[in-house]
Amino acid sequence: REPFPCPECRKDTLLPPTGADGFPTAFFVNRLKSAVEKIQQPFVYPAVVEGPGIEGAVTNTPTELVVHTNVQQCRMKQSMRVKLKSMVDGSVEWAEVTEKEKGCYLVSYRPKVRGRYKLNLFVNQQPIAGSPYAVFTEHPPTQLG
Repeated sequence: REPFPCPECRKDTLLPPTGADGFPTAFFVNRLKSAVEKIQQPFVYPAVVEGPGIEGAVTNTPTELVVHTNVQQCRMKQSMRVKLKSMVDGSVEWAEVTEKEKGCYLVSYRPKVRGRYKLNLFVNQQPIAGSPYAVFTEHPPTQLG
């Protein structure tokens, strides 16, 4: 059994006969580990998303949704981007985003193929809560005549 340096005091230490469970609880190391894990968690931007475009779409037809962010808590300038990725052919499209008023965005997209898409919404390059959204697109209804 080789001694190794204690992570807190750096004194040479031997492994207790009962193994690692025999060491006293390292509260400092545990707090440090918790702090690092918290920093590494991705930030999710709070927002409310509504409108028909969050539920589904029709191919080659403009589809819209509205995103409301909480600007009362955010004084910095916001920028919004929306990426639409087809799970059928892997193609990626960027939606058109228009700021209607501070913190309220109108998003318009036009899916090209029928099938499942992932709708990724970002504010200031951070994902918004609930993103990515799963959206299914259908072909337009056929006209019988």
